[in-house]
Amino acid sequence: MQKLQFESAWDKTIAPKDRKQISDTFHSCATSLNTGVHFSFLWEAENHKNELLITALIHNYNDTSLQINNAVITYQREQEKPATGIFNVHPIIPGYTSMPWTFIFSSQNKTTHAPYYTILNTM
Repeated sequence: MQKLQFESAWDKTIAPKDRKQISDTFHSCATSLNTGVHFSFLWEAENHKNELLITALIHNYNDTSLQINNAVITYQREQEKPATGIFNVHPIIPGYTSMPWTFIFSSQNKTTHAPYYTILNTM
């Protein structure tokens, strides 16, 4: 059975409103997804360096742990040019676990390689 897990730093600092949104997204995905690795868009922001911050829920529906190392990930808003970068996610995501993560798209990690994962914003 799929479980929701927060990285320890997140678990200590996340706002109750954000925790609820993550939990609601997790529960809405639990019935529609059941195999593989999927990303559910949560929210976007921009930092003081004009970098795009995308928070997503990573769903590992496999029975093995998921390591995301040097993975090409694309963020796609409807009808807009996608942002693509190379990312590492630490810690390892256990099997049958969903975990929120924030991806920082900047000029330093930009790539034109084909994505391995896509975060789709349909809002």
